[in-house]
Amino acid sequence: MGAVSLAPPARTARRSRPAAAVVAWAGVAAAGGALGVLSRLGDDLSAGWAWIANIGGPWLVLAFALGASAGSRRVAAGRGAVGLLCAVGAYYGWIGAVEHASGRHHLVAVAVLWAAAGLMAGAGFGAGGWWWRAGPRFGRLVGAGLLSAALVGEAAVLLKGQPASSQAVLLAELAVGGALPWVLLRDPRDVARSAAVAVSALPAAMVTTAAVLALAARLAS
Repeated sequence: MGAVSLAPPARTARRSRPAAAVVAWAGVAAAGGALGVLSRLGDDLSAGWAWIANIGGPWLVLAFALGASAGSRRVAAGRGAVGLLCAVGAYYGWIGAVEHASGRHHLVAVAVLWAAAGLMAGAGFGAGGWWWRAGPRFGRLVGAGLLSAALVGEAAVLLKGQPASSQAVLLAELAVGGALPWVLLRDPRDVARSAAVAVSALPAAMVTTAAVLALAARLAS
């Protein structure tokens, strides 16, 4: 008597792949939307805690995590970009639809600018997440190092002149960013090399943070 195959028919397997992809992309959109809404709600917290909603670190970490869950570098970049695009849309959508803010044309213009920034940052850090999880050894070092530099650079720029309550949040971001190579990599030699990547990228991260702050101030004026 021949063995009975328990494998699903090929046609069923082919049908399940698009369904799984739809679920995955829906999850990306939901994660981004949740981040956007939480960030907007966080704007109303006390001065110190509001920094959690205003810093870019959680947004970059989300893009990195979404990219790390992808099966290819292209999909990783797409997930990071879509995730942050949905976050921006949810943030400004909440302002317009729930808070009924005035100045809709200005709101849309600001949202479009931040959406463009989110697409670029999301694609870059989404790809970085994939490189860390599935890329070659050098890619893992770079992916972890660049995320570390982004968090440390942002916190270093924002720390100056902040009250103690805000500094606590920023120091936490600084500590998390500094610890990332140790958390994401196992080999001590890889940790040291990734930390060197982070140090090398730190000036660029600080310049980028300063540019984003200038843009934010200009849009708010």
